[in-house]
Amino acid sequence: MRVERTCAAVVAMAMTLAVGRQAVAAKIPDGYGKAKFGMSELEVKNVFPKMEKLTPAGAGQPVIPLVVYQLQDQTVGTLKQCTVELRFFETKFYEVQCRCPDKEKVTAYLQKTYGSALRVEAQSMLWTGDKVGIQHVPGSGAFAIDDLERSKRLSLTLLAIVMQHQQPAGDTPAAPPQAAPPPNQPAQ
Repeated sequence: MRVERTCAAVVAMAMTLAVGRQAVAAKIPDGYGKAKFGMSELEVKNVFPKMEKLTPAGAGQPVIPLVVYQLQDQTVGTLKQCTVELRFFETKFYEVQCRCPDKEKVTAYLQKTYGSALRVEAQSMLWTGDKVGIQHVPGSGAFAIDDLERSKRLSLTLLAIVMQHQQPAGDTPAAPPQAAPPPNQPAQ
């Protein structure tokens, strides 16, 4: 179930970001600081030696080629004390997620920096460029900047994993085999 929800969220985000790519008021960054999308984990680790690898959740779940590192107490533009996650898909940096405690300032910062969102929905605001996009959930203090092509590939990979591990509709799991009766006992 966790994989399905993750997949659905990533697919929705990638599909939404792929729609209506237009220039924004300011250039959307192609990474985080000196760490640029497409860099390897080692290259980004050289830029941010204090980034900490997060322990993957979901033991026993299908393996997803996704690795996440975290940086605490970061400044993002005018936003202070943010937690930043650097995400890697197939060993390449593809997304930065920022969570900032001053939730009300995040929307104002994004609008001042990147202009009006190209798409505003009940639960999200989107800015998209040719290769990079930003998604923000107002009131959450969170936003993500991602490489659109790599995000699309991740979405397709997650979708394939979910489809591979789902049972066809209408099929019921086979009944477990019954244990053999103990010796000298009649079979039931």
